[in-house]
Amino acid sequence: MSPEVWYVSYGSNMCRDRLGTYLLGGRPVGARRSYVGARTPAMPVEDVAVDLPMLTFTAPHGFDAVPHTRPSAAYVTMLVRGLHEARGWDRRRAEAYVMERC
Repeated sequence: MSPEVWYVSYGSNMCRDRLGTYLLGGRPVGARRSYVGARTPAMPVEDVAVDLPMLTFTAPHGFDAVPHTRPSAAYVTMLVRGLHEARGWDRRRAEAYVMERC
């Protein structure tokens, strides 16, 4: 078995600092909780941006089953940083993309 682990990240985890807190342990900037880290605490040795259609589910109910709130400023900042790091977008483009969807 290969000792390598593959990570797929989206959203705020495209920001290496935030992903690092999940993998190595710690608390992301603006977050309320800390994480112990992964069983294999190592950062990715390579980053590759790919376009994959993705639909994620994090709750058993439908999209409209709960009221929607705007994300915190810290979370938006993390999303913008992630788009800059993963896609090379400038701040203005990344902010526009995030704010269109909030």
